[in-house]
Amino acid sequence: MKSGVWKLDGSLSSTEVALDQIEEQADGFGFDSKDAAFARLLAEEAINAFSSIINVNEGSIWVETKEADFEIHLKASAEISPDHRENLIELSKAKKNTPRKGIIGRITSFIDYVASDMAVGEDPFMIYGMSEEMVSFASALAPTGAMLWSMKHFQKKQKEKDELSEIEKSIIERFADDIIVSIALKTIELIIKKTKR
Repeated sequence: MKSGVWKLDGSLSSTEVALDQIEEQADGFGFDSKDAAFARLLAEEAINAFSSIINVNEGSIWVETKEADFEIHLKASAEISPDHRENLIELSKAKKNTPRKGIIGRITSFIDYVASDMAVGEDPFMIYGMSEEMVSFASALAPTGAMLWSMKHFQKKQKEKDELSEIEKSIIERFADDIIVSIALKTIELIIKKTKR
């Protein structure tokens, strides 16, 4: 069963309205006061994750319930960089981009894959430019087929992973039963699931 959908515009007031509604939905679902409060915290953490990981503050949030599962859905439209995309996927429990459901969802996911992960033109690999200091990506195939490595990029990625590990230890990681990330074209969806015990 799907609840109403609440718009988020980056303001504190729209966030508070959505969080109040999610807590009310959790009460109606049959969670005790402690789990209803956790549902609210999970929603708040999801909104914060969108803001801190991919710099998105606008979108919509709603609840879907399936038997014992209480799902918080957060959806936004944005064009995100490969690094931001990777960071968001890292937040999911499966550590992968989960395809959207249905044939249209799968077609959209395929188009997204072609547009973002595959090569431009006939070359089967992306050819990354080189900066004056060193190669801009840690693992890229050069036109010669040799692997290139950049300490600068490696250190940057390690720092991002360390920062992300703090997010992973957050409320979402500790109290959600599942976290699903779906990115296709400019549509980003984060689903946080809490199961009734």
